[in-house]
Amino acid sequence: MFLWSNSLNAQFDYFWLDIDDQNLWDLGEEAVETDSHYFFTVATFSPWAPSIAQILRVDKENLHTDFFPLNYYYAGTLQQMEMTPSGTIILAGSFYDGAIETDNGQLFMLEIDPETMDTLRSITFGKPGWNDNISRLILTQDGGVAITGWSFDADPSTKQSIFLFKADSLWNQEYFNLYAQVPNRNHFGNSLIQTPDGGFFIVGNRQMDQDYFMDQAILLKVDSGGNFQFWKNILPVGNEYGLIAVGVKKKINGNYLAVGNKIVTTTGVAQDMQYWAFEFDSDGEVIWSDTYGGLPQGAQWESINLAPDGNYLVCGYLRENSHYVNDTLFKRQYGAIGKLSPEGELLWHRLYTNEPLNKHVDIFWNAIPTSDGGILCVGTTWGDSLTHQDVWAVKLDEWGCIEPGCEGPTEVVEVDIAPVEVAVYPDPARDKFTLKLPAPLEKNAELRLYNMMGQVVKTYSIPSGFEEYPFLLPAVQCGLYFYSLSVDEEIIASGKLIKE
Repeated sequence: MFLWSNSLNAQFDYFWLDIDDQNLWDLGEEAVETDSHYFFTVATFSPWAPSIAQILRVDKENLHTDFFPLNYYYAGTLQQMEMTPSGTIILAGSFYDGAIETDNGQLFMLEIDPETMDTLRSITFGKPGWNDNISRLILTQDGGVAITGWSFDADPSTKQSIFLFKADSLWNQEYFNLYAQVPNRNHFGNSLIQTPDGGFFIVGNRQMDQDYFMDQAILLKVDSGGNFQFWKNILPVGNEYGLIAVGVKKKINGNYLAVGNKIVTTTGVAQDMQYWAFEFDSDGEVIWSDTYGGLPQGAQWESINLAPDGNYLVCGYLRENSHYVNDTLFKRQYGAIGKLSPEGELLWHRLYTNEPLNKHVDIFWNAIPTSDGGILCVGTTWGDSLTHQDVWAVKLDEWGCIEPGCEGPTEVVEVDIAPVEVAVYPDPARDKFTLKLPAPLEKNAELRLYNMMGQVVKTYSIPSGFEEYPFLLPAVQCGLYFYSLSVDEEIIASGKLIKE
């Protein structure tokens, strides 16, 4: 484990942790924050023993680490976690109901108390006899949980289907549905978001043949009962191949912003996998689509999350297909972090690696905003196939810097933003707060309050002509919240607020 920090306060401004558990292969995918700790999902592998689903806890004051294995799930992996409004943590993963890790893969979900690490409740679910794999978990409008992924039968002639699991607030299963657009193609559900009608959009991809580069991106819409409504396919255009949609969030205008990757080929140049973002509406129609990156490289965004300023944090990897040092060819993969505007402008983009002059496979699976205004990235760093696949946790500032000035192995593209400056007080606030503007509003405005998961917890209407507004806080848990002030669906100010 290696770390650095420039902070002597209770919470480190910056740190860099490579966390190894007994020289095994550790994969870190998701993160949440509490008042005193960071929590990460971990799947630990080895060639000589079944995989282990683990919770990794990092103390915010001293960066002490603890692993909590979930040994009661045989050959388990832990993939997803979310913080609930009551302050507990919901986790989900997969395990194998038997001694062979290729048969009857089942799913589990549990809720823990982050202070005591006690398990409050747990369930197992899935399609019996099938191998189920989780991609994304979200909390739903009714206090329940929804999870998507993909599932396949042990029969080699059976192709993968997208699954959608929905449970109510008591964790009673409402449905576990399978969806496949074309029976002889594999389908992947990579992420989901709930729609205002209580239904869901699932974003993913389907394989057109055995070649990974021929994938098509798909949008699947279901109603509140999980009943199929429609598919929308996003097809390659021109020299494009391999379209994959990985993450999705809602925009203030009611549309949706999705990210992933697509492959672009150029005559005489190797295939180039680029970052991809697109906006689509409630009918699944694409409003705009854009790619980011140069030639030749491999790049993919793995997640998207709302940032306090109304933009979006995106992260994943960038792989160099050819890099020479002293006439020696190297290939290396960076963990990538960036900020994307709602309109698809890449405001800044940075790369980090553990081994700049050697082969290394680094990736950031997720990046979340932290209560002190920073960014917490979780991923995997992998040096060789025997001992060096470790959980990788990096704490950055709001600009994605590991230290002021962004010195070190980074790539930077920055665009300055000049939002309207507002004052919010008191902060922290107990039951009400006041928003003060530098000048009276010329039009009616809307103030939205978001939780750490990017969900709107309260919407306030503000009439024109006023410049100071008192608001009552909703009955939500204490902690960090974000706000955005918009006029004609365009954000003019944003920031954070702590409820005590």
